[in-house]
Amino acid sequence: MSQPPPPSSRLVRALREDVSAQAGELVTRLATLLRTAQLHGLNNELWQVHLAPLHAALATLLRAESSATLEAVHGQLVVNGFPLKPSFADVNVFRYLAEQLAGRRIRQLQFERLPEEAGLQRLVVLLAAHPADGSRPLAALAQALQEQELEGIRFEEDAGAQQARSGPRTRQEEAVFLFLRGVAVVREAMEGLRAGRSVGFRRARRFVQDAVDLLLADRGLALSLTTLKNCGDYLYSHPVNVCLLTLALGQALELDKRELAQLGLSALLRDVGKATLGPGLRNKRGELSAEEWREFQRFPYAAVMGLLRFRGLNEATLRHILVAFEHPLRVTGGRTVTGREPGFYTKLIQLADGYDAMTTPRPYRKRPMLPYEALSTLVRERNLTRADPLLLRAFIHAIGLYPVGSVLLLDTGELAIVCEPPSGPDALARPRVRIISDRAGRPLGEPRLSDTAGPDEAGAALPRIAKLVEPWRHGLNVSRYLLGLAVP
Repeated sequence: MSQPPPPSSRLVRALREDVSAQAGELVTRLATLLRTAQLHGLNNELWQVHLAPLHAALATLLRAESSATLEAVHGQLVVNGFPLKPSFADVNVFRYLAEQLAGRRIRQLQFERLPEEAGLQRLVVLLAAHPADGSRPLAALAQALQEQELEGIRFEEDAGAQQARSGPRTRQEEAVFLFLRGVAVVREAMEGLRAGRSVGFRRARRFVQDAVDLLLADRGLALSLTTLKNCGDYLYSHPVNVCLLTLALGQALELDKRELAQLGLSALLRDVGKATLGPGLRNKRGELSAEEWREFQRFPYAAVMGLLRFRGLNEATLRHILVAFEHPLRVTGGRTVTGREPGFYTKLIQLADGYDAMTTPRPYRKRPMLPYEALSTLVRERNLTRADPLLLRAFIHAIGLYPVGSVLLLDTGELAIVCEPPSGPDALARPRVRIISDRAGRPLGEPRLSDTAGPDEAGAALPRIAKLVEPWRHGLNVSRYLLGLAVP
């Protein structure tokens, strides 16, 4: 009879197959509750959302091994010796927890048994109360654990640890973390909806206001964020992309800052009802059955009901509810099932939604469309999409014929990535690019900026666009070049 594999082998297999998801869940929920304890104390609904999943994730890990150990090693989080690689939606959360542990000189947090949910809550509160500047010895935290009768929880101190202090973030880093904050806001709203609570507006409104500020300051950088595509996080990242694209369209239509904030919030929250759909239904390959289609059509109602539960309804809130109610699933022949024409906000958001959906990888399609292909589809199939021709024209003016993130082969043989939207209507076909390879196709150590020549400018010294290129054929991570980060 064969011998069972050693514990380390069982652990690696478990982490790679099933428990890895629970390890990531442990980190995400613990980080969220630690921040909640620091900012809001115990009287916050996030405790209800995150405490039970944190307890369940820890229980799964303890079933796989005799203990569960969380370590912060050079800014990376490790669970039971297995380094965790966050998705781009969780990068900010993982980084926050690693910094918090390092600041308290905690090298290792070990669970030898499963505490009750109330015990986990007391642990998080104690962690939040312990200074993150290294001014108090870790022994004081261990003593507090004993006083709270939290047995089976151990800390190991990193005597040489210094508080993790990063240098000033670049503008690109700040923008990426803004995007991640938006993803976290959407996830929080959807989880609240699943739990039967109202959809909160405060954090969502703050994110949209910051997104508007970024757009007004640097439209190219704001649109670069829409190249952050990740199929696994589509449920949460798609609303953020739609929000950013809708804001760009609103800016092209010369909406003021207050109107942009209202429009962006409607775009961000319109699809929160998808939280009520299972992943098998959202990502199904092939056609939906009649019953599945009926279930799918119900998610706009779920969004409406969640928004209606918000305390303090006003005109702005009712506008967000109307946008959710006028979801394209409820539109036939250019009019809603109630017989009225979709509102102005709905028309703008539908354009952005369709464009982002077509250009994002999904499990049920072989490849996403190139940005130019998606624009061409919107124009060519306008009778099917019911896109308003004037709004479609404004959308093209906002993002250009070659939208930010498009990969181009220039007539010089160089590869380039569009990095800025057009400066005006006369520049729609002459994007500003970041050249990333030389004439022989060799990557440049330092990409360089360049303008491109229009198709009718004879004798211009600027490079011309030869053709569009599929980035995946060249193994290109467009976000890395535009945002300066190795984003997965």
